[in-house]
Amino acid sequence: MDKVDNILKQTQYMNTTVVDFQKFFTPSKSKSKFNLNETIRSLIGLVKADYVHSNIVLNLEENDEVWVEGYPNEYNQVILSILQNAKEAFVSNPSEKMKVHIQISNDEGVSHVRIIDNAGGIPSSLLPKIFDQYETNKDHGSGLGLYIAKSVIEKNMGGKVWAENSQEGAVFHIVV
Repeated sequence: MDKVDNILKQTQYMNTTVVDFQKFFTPSKSKSKFNLNETIRSLIGLVKADYVHSNIVLNLEENDEVWVEGYPNEYNQVILSILQNAKEAFVSNPSEKMKVHIQISNDEGVSHVRIIDNAGGIPSSLLPKIFDQYETNKDHGSGLGLYIAKSVIEKNMGGKVWAENSQEGAVFHIVV
């Protein structure tokens, strides 16, 4: 009976994961007010195993409960694009203590998400144009991920997204 119960639990978990991915990749049709903390926590739940498998620590710091007016699925795709880029940067620049830190805060009704990694940073020649269409430093990259991210945040949600380097790596800012 234990084996049957285990199979049923695994099947239920896989079904929930498929449903979560379907919701995640379905574009939102209209703006809605959403809890940014819950949305990002949900996304982390989807990618956490991949990060653990790659020996990358992924943590979340929530200072406030933050609500945003916009498109939650598209917002998550922006976060996912940045997280994927960070993971790929670690492939190029591995270290013993690879980490990505996400901070969520609220300043007078304006959300601010920072995604900070210690993967060495963005080449200074590329930094001013990383959000440009077709701009990439990857051998097999399309140069569309960050371009689309900027479009979603700035054109569709009226926010701002930018990147800078810290001493250890890249810092992405998303303000809506």
